[in-house]
Amino acid sequence: MQDRARSNHYPTRYALSPQDVTRDVLDRIPATSARFRVVILVLALLTTAGVVGFLLRLQDGFDQRNAWGYQAAMFGFLLTTAQAAPVVAIAFRLTKAHWRRPLVRAAELFSVVGILSLLLFLPLLATIPPVQGRRSIWFQWPQGAPYLWDTLAMVALVICGLALLYVSSVPDLAAARDRARSAGNSLLAVLALGWRGTLRQWRVLKSGLNMLGVFYLMLLIFVNLLIGSDFIMSLVPGWRSSIFPAYLALSSILGGLAIVLVGLGLWRWLGGLKEYLHVDQFWALSKPLLAATLLWFFFGWSEF
Repeated sequence: MQDRARSNHYPTRYALSPQDVTRDVLDRIPATSARFRVVILVLALLTTAGVVGFLLRLQDGFDQRNAWGYQAAMFGFLLTTAQAAPVVAIAFRLTKAHWRRPLVRAAELFSVVGILSLLLFLPLLATIPPVQGRRSIWFQWPQGAPYLWDTLAMVALVICGLALLYVSSVPDLAAARDRARSAGNSLLAVLALGWRGTLRQWRVLKSGLNMLGVFYLMLLIFVNLLIGSDFIMSLVPGWRSSIFPAYLALSSILGGLAIVLVGLGLWRWLGGLKEYLHVDQFWALSKPLLAATLLWFFFGWSEF
């Protein structure tokens, strides 16, 4: 009875072979609908307006720090949501369950948002006053703090996230390479790194993803520590808290879980991926989201 109820969640398309699934997914790429093009046009116009506003803000300088509040809030939102989403892929990849595959792929796509976060982050560094004469985590060491070391940590996080996305996409690029019959095939051949799907290549790929995942998780926590200390705590006189950076890191993981769940819903509803995104993905993701929410309440109660 349970098997029969579970089978109702999966359409017949889900029982296709891996070759049929690859063919179906690749056929979706050139078949863009009119609604999709309208959405892209609207997002492009909004992006252009945001870039113009950002350039106008740069012309006003950094004397008035309050004027940069919107950019700081947007950077904080992206850091604690989209840039934390790849951690979901890292955690669920360790489960080695088949239901996590579309979920992992969706979470890894948020690594691209790190480029936008970095562009918002660099001008915000100019709004931080020097560490001399005030309390901070740097004391008298090292030289270049906080500007140099915050920048290096943020750049390392973005590069690690993009590397994680690229390495995990090598089999997909190889599938597109084998399917392409145009001039772009040469570019796909270079990006696919000679992938043939051998057992040795799969072992190397999994080892590389695990290594990149560990580094990304450590960098994410470290960046949250720096942001929480240099951009928040050290700017408020008398605020001393040992738990706030950990609270911010936990909020980031909670936001990553939430934004992946929202992204899955949008891709299923608007992206036409009902054949591949089922109730199992949403149900499995909601469990750690509940656990992280309860832990977030505990940290919040301890802090405030």
